[in-house]
Amino acid sequence: MLGVHDLWLFIISGLLLNVTPGPDTAYIVGRSVQLGWRGGAAAALGISAGCLVHVFAAAIGLSALLAASSAAFTFVKWAGAAYLCFIGVKMLLSRPPAPAEDAAAGSGAISLRQVFLQGAMTNALNPKVALFFLAFLPQFVVADSAHKAAAFVLLGLIFIFNGTLWCLGVAAFAAGAAGRAHLSLIEEMGDQTAATELAAIYQSASDLLQRSQDPSIGKRLIGCARKVIEALGDSEGENRAAPENSWEGFSLKEKILECERALIERALRDSNGSVTRAARLLGFKHHQSLISLINSRHKELLKTRTAVRKRRRHIFSKPRKIKYRPAGLPEPGSTQISILHAEDNEPLANVINEMLSVEGWRVELCVDGDSALRNLTSDERIDLLLVDNELPGLSGLDLVKRTRKMTHRRRTPIVMLSGNDCETEAWRAGVDAFLKKPQQVKDLPSTISRLLRVDSKQS
Repeated sequence: MLGVHDLWLFIISGLLLNVTPGPDTAYIVGRSVQLGWRGGAAAALGISAGCLVHVFAAAIGLSALLAASSAAFTFVKWAGAAYLCFIGVKMLLSRPPAPAEDAAAGSGAISLRQVFLQGAMTNALNPKVALFFLAFLPQFVVADSAHKAAAFVLLGLIFIFNGTLWCLGVAAFAAGAAGRAHLSLIEEMGDQTAATELAAIYQSASDLLQRSQDPSIGKRLIGCARKVIEALGDSEGENRAAPENSWEGFSLKEKILECERALIERALRDSNGSVTRAARLLGFKHHQSLISLINSRHKELLKTRTAVRKRRRHIFSKPRKIKYRPAGLPEPGSTQISILHAEDNEPLANVINEMLSVEGWRVELCVDGDSALRNLTSDERIDLLLVDNELPGLSGLDLVKRTRKMTHRRRTPIVMLSGNDCETEAWRAGVDAFLKKPQQVKDLPSTISRLLRVDSKQS
């Protein structure tokens, strides 16, 4: 066909030459790492365009040579074969080519058009590429063919087409590998890398992997994005610009008042608006001192304290009998008793819920320590805390310790129902009763009744 012989052998030989690493492969890999798949594709197309120049030049020059002398064509053919053998021996004896550092190390921005032109000019002006085509193509052209120029063009186009497909695959693989390497760098070294540098690495990884269809890559991108956002948030908090060290407009009195107001507001909030408790937290000997400060300096805090109760003015009136009842216990005849139950074992939680519902008590279930802690820190009414030690998140012992540190939960009765041997630690943490499950689950209603000083229907 068109004076071509052994076309199948030419295609196989061309593919083997294409997959052999060389300067063109290094250039494509460098541009793919720097600019992503589009940069690598532009480099591959530029290299193919440069090779196309040599194909037409070889076809025109060799056609003229063949038209003049068949013996000259045979000489060029054997000389080309010798040159190809020389190149092969040289590649076998030399070390593998290093990556094109110049291509990947460009610090300035470069357009895809510049990448294409650079690849095209590098190949078009390379005399070694011209010698390669002059040596390789004649091996598969019939010497006495009438269509020698067409045969050279056909073989050159086949070689360039196969080479372009291979180079595009190399560009895609290099971009994906570089993107995955960037993600691994964020995952492994994120805690030791500056936030701004992490953001730049993630931006590069996102650009390199934007054409990826792998679901795992999407999950890794999301995970790394969260890590970068957290790092940027922490960096913003640490590097928040401090006020200028200028004394202009500074007032020591105003600063003291601001600090005083903040402390009083916090004490009132922790004591649920009780001035007496807030004064005790702030170290005042009498709550009237705190009331005087609020009325004179911080009137805006009056709305945060509880309503003032009027005192009885009749000194001869019969005093009311006030029956003392420990804090944290429900009043007789009050609303339904509320119990917060922290337990992750659903079957056991259902059994306990049914057991306590018979008593007419309301049970709110939390399946982990963190959600139970959120309920305890709120102002929601909780008459008793029933907790298991082995909880997801915050353990039962840690939950008890934190509860005892809360001002409004210090006297709330706590019962630990646990299957492991942690009774000593539980008593130290501050529980009021410890029951082992499942043996002492049946004693739970009577234990709660004793702590709350109410009657149990099951007793």
